[in-house]
Amino acid sequence: MTPIHLGISTCPNDTFAFHGILEGKVDPRGLDFRIELLDVEELNRRLFAGDFDVAKASFHAALLLSDDLGVLPVGSALGFGVGPLLLAARPGARPRDPVPAAGGASRPARVLCPGAHTTAALLYELFHAG
Repeated sequence: MTPIHLGISTCPNDTFAFHGILEGKVDPRGLDFRIELLDVEELNRRLFAGDFDVAKASFHAALLLSDDLGVLPVGSALGFGVGPLLLAARPGARPRDPVPAAGGASRPARVLCPGAHTTAALLYELFHAG
């Protein structure tokens, strides 16, 4: 049988969802999985390159790839109270607030993101576009 190349991220949600397959706790019913655990952005990049037969994608990547790949409406890990968090270095700071710099000047806030095609990046752009 041809192995099925499966890509998942190292995110706890993904490793929990695929634990049974990863640890051989469920019967794969004759399927042979070749599994790669990757950082979410590396997984997305590899998905765009067509490196997997099956993969657990970020919402952002799934939306961008939905015309070319089948996207199953299951396994979501996004909702109220779950998903990406936006943290601030100063209490009450907002993502577009200027940051005080040396000499009384200010600079634009720096926002770090886990990758261009991650759900976090999509949500930031939707809610904090500027």
